[in-house]
Amino acid sequence: MKYKIRYQDTMTTYLLDETFNTEKEAENFINLNLGEGSCYEVELKENDNEPTKKIHIDFECVTNFLEEYDYWGGDGWVTEILNGNIDLELMRKAVISHSVGNRAECQQCVDDMFIKKWWENNNE
Repeated sequence: MKYKIRYQDTMTTYLLDETFNTEKEAENFINLNLGEGSCYEVELKENDNEPTKKIHIDFECVTNFLEEYDYWGGDGWVTEILNGNIDLELMRKAVISHSVGNRAECQQCVDDMFIKKWWENNNE
């Protein structure tokens, strides 16, 4: 996935030419070069043949993600998060990937987002 920046005001909207590898890179570009303004928004670019998609995680995105990855129920996820065992940025990326149908990237993020992979070592 790649990321683009959209400029939008009351009269016009367009994508900037720059493309970024991460959402954070795009946000840093806005902050350093464009100023922190509500006219700029980072969007997801799945591939060159598809339009960009807004990056916003809503209730439906989370619900759909949990319907597929709900091993323990919501309580289990909250427990892992509160114990500091989930990389929240990777979890966010997993939910976004899932919401745009990129199951391979979603699965990779799910595999990587656990800081302590308890299933790999049953001796602890």
